[in-house]
Amino acid sequence: MKTGDFAYFDGTISTEFDKNKKLKGIVVVIFDHNAFAMHPELIEDVDWYDGKKECEEIFAEMPNLRQCQAIYDNKEVLNKSLTAAGFAPIDDEIVWSSTEYSNTNAWRFYMSNGNRDGYYKNNLNFYVRPVIAL
Repeated sequence: MKTGDFAYFDGTISTEFDKNKKLKGIVVVIFDHNAFAMHPELIEDVDWYDGKKECEEIFAEMPNLRQCQAIYDNKEVLNKSLTAAGFAPIDDEIVWSSTEYSNTNAWRFYMSNGNRDGYYKNNLNFYVRPVIAL
């Protein structure tokens, strides 16, 4: 299993996209032994609370800061897989992380440059890249 592979709901993982199987996500490997799947669809224009809720509705989670960093670090490989599966690539969006900064703030992550900062959870103008355990 390597970053960019396709994970399916039937439990299989493949280097090639199979349109006849239900895609669970695209594999992201961290430190050669820890992996998760990035859901192929972006949740758009949500505050932190609604972003978490929408992730739960698709049986996924909001990524933590470490997962956001891994997605950013592997953006080129993940974009090739997203494009091969017919989904929009990772762009320069600002995404929420599940990592909280305080009671009212959470960390957001910039997919354009890898920066992060704490911001009010009730701001509506950000995105979520949902993740799913493998």
